Amino acid sequence: MWAERSALALFLALLVWAPLPLGSNRALAWTLLELGLYLATALWTIGWMQRRHGSLYLLRAAQPAFVLLSLWLAWLALQCIPLPAGIVRVLSPQAAALHALVGPYAGGAWVTLSVDPNATLVFWLKSCAYTCAFFLTLALAHTRERAQLIGYTLVLSGLAQAVYGGSCTCRARTWKYSAPGSAIVGRRAAASSTATTSRAFSRSRWRWASA
Repeated sequence: MWAERSALALFLALLVWAPLPLGSNRALAWTLLELGLYLATALWTIGWMQRRHGSLYLLRAAQPAFVLLSLWLAWLALQCIPLPAGIVRVLSPQAAALHALVGPYAGGAWVTLSVDPNATLVFWLKSCAYTCAFFLTLALAHTRERAQLIGYTLVLSGLAQAVYGGSCTCRARTWKYSAPGSAIVGRRAAASSTATTSRAFSRSRWRWASA
């Protein structure tokens, strides 16, 4: 059972960590998240091969969902696979026209259905990772105790982040980040600037009244 327990521990750690780096919406963050989910799935697979796993009832019940997800992943993969230009013209005339604008190709050239195969590949890898997350949720939550453990992890993680965010807002320490390399402007700086302007205006009024 060590493989399944390791998969559960890694899955719970990923649930806690995923929202922290800007919702894992950066290349490094989502790459680490994907690798973690793939590793957790591999660990569960090892336990399944050793016949040391829990009930598979939820996985069997979700077979229609996995069929749809598999079809979706296959369609995304097809977008990245080079195909003969003639087939691309039939399946997607718009993509063929855009490929022809970027670089005219001969009749026997091979192109992809996607006009940006690199971005499509990134999206395909994300979709595979999310499918693994769905799979792991069903595979690991095969008992009431496991389901409660996963639920408590989500709730406590969200609560901790909400408390931290609320404390930062109440203390006026919420910083506004702009593009990398530019200045970082916070509420304290804005408040200090306002106070300085108010004092300068008050002094000018006092001098004018004295004159």
